[in-house]
Parts: sequence; structure tokens; C-alpha cells
Amino acid sequence: MVVYYDNYMDKPVLSIGQYTINEPIITRHLKKEISFNIAEPLSNLTIRDFPNEKGYFMLWELTVSNDGQGQRIIPIFISDDGILRPLAGKMIWDALLDDGNHLSVSPGNTLSEDLWQSLSQSAQEFAYDTFLSLK
Repeated sequence: MVVYYDNYMDKPVLSIGQYTINEPIITRHLKKEISFNIAEPLSNLTIRDFPNEKGYFMLWELTVSNDGQGQRIIPIFISDDGILRPLAGKMIWDALLDDGNHLSVSPGNTLSEDLWQSLSQSAQEFAYDTFLSLK
């Protein structure tokens, strides 16, 4: 993720094999709280040779303790038609983590408040079972 982020920010990057978990840039990214700002435009992502479908990909973090054991990152994909596609979310997440994939990112549109509420509600309902298992 750091490589893709640095490319997005037009910063020179090391190859992924040169990073370790103790690199300052990795530590900084891991400690950064990232949240969605509805006023900012989304990014459009295309993965070459991947069954691309229009929709919304999100990562949700669930935490019930500070020790790291009670934390899960949940990839969520909701199609433009409003259909929750858990397997597609996992496949997209795996593709993003695979440094062999070719990704292209372009500026997208902002979300309306109604669409954000709908996406958020669907994601919360999907994440609830994972939350219960963590609790």
C-alpha cells in the first residue's frame, strides 16, 4: 500500500522488496488514522486483467481491544447496483496486495450524502458478524 500511496503522491519509491516493517515510512503509515471525508473526491481504480466491476471498495477496521488481537480489517465491495459482494471485496484486497498487478488510478467523483449513508449502512450490517466474533 505504501508503494501505491507514494506513487499517487508523486514521490520516488523503493521497490516493495526493499521495505521492512521497521522502516519509518511503514511505521508512519501503520500509525496514521485514515478516515473517509465525504467532501473529497473518490479515486477510480482499475486492475489490469481483473474482472473489473463498477462499485465501491472500502476497508473497515474493527477494534475491540488495544492488544491487536481484537482487530480486523474487512474489505468490502458494494456494486453500483447496491449489491454487497464479499468475495469481490476479498479478491480486490488480495489484488491490491499483490505487487505483480498493474493498477491505474484516476480521479473520481464525490459521493452524495444519501449514497454514503446507504454504503455505510450496508458495510455496517456486513461487519456486524465479524464484530460479534471479536467481542
